[in-house]
Amino acid sequence: MAPAAVPDFTGTWLFTCYDGDMEAFLKSVGCGFFNRTKAKAAKYGQGSMEQVITSTRSTIKIVDTTSNEILKMIRKDVTTDLMIDDEDTEQETQEAGMGRKVHVKVGWSTDGKELLTTFVKIEDDTEMPWVTRRYLKDDNMMVLKQSSATGEEITRYFTRKQE
Repeated sequence: MAPAAVPDFTGTWLFTCYDGDMEAFLKSVGCGFFNRTKAKAAKYGQGSMEQVITSTRSTIKIVDTTSNEILKMIRKDVTTDLMIDDEDTEQETQEAGMGRKVHVKVGWSTDGKELLTTFVKIEDDTEMPWVTRRYLKDDNMMVLKQSSATGEEITRYFTRKQE
């Protein structure tokens, strides 16, 4: 059951900076050398990747886009519609970075402050344990902490765009 109060991620968010070893993280989640090289040349999307989000207590819709021409060669604009539940129900969706079909589980943390997305496996049934913790640092900063099965971690920061 979802906690009484959960954050509202609704808005347009611009990826502005990150902490961690992005190269090592991307490699650990299956991103090939060519795509990692292109992503690095595009500054991993800083200043050009946006997430347009509509969220409620039980759903989240993320339109993940980029205006960077280099990134457009290696990634697709993706719309993700997910149900948020506490039943560990697997859902199939498309992973934006590499365009693969993936199975995920989505639910709220116990305190209701973080939306947890666990990437379970990719389309060929290869296990892909990778977790994203999404939360609001304040009204204008959304944080995505991502960790791979091998222990690589990055933190991505998104700034709310004023409409």
